[in-house]
Amino acid sequence: MRNLFPGYYKPTENEFQELWQEGIFCFDTNILFC
Repeated sequence: MRNLFPGYYKPTENEFQELWQEGIFCFDTNILFC
């Protein structure tokens, strides 16, 4: 079930570590238009 509905499950500690190590942050300038 976890593979079918990943949005309903909290990531494990290892998955969090992988996200922080391999994730890419993309910032844009839309906040300037508010």
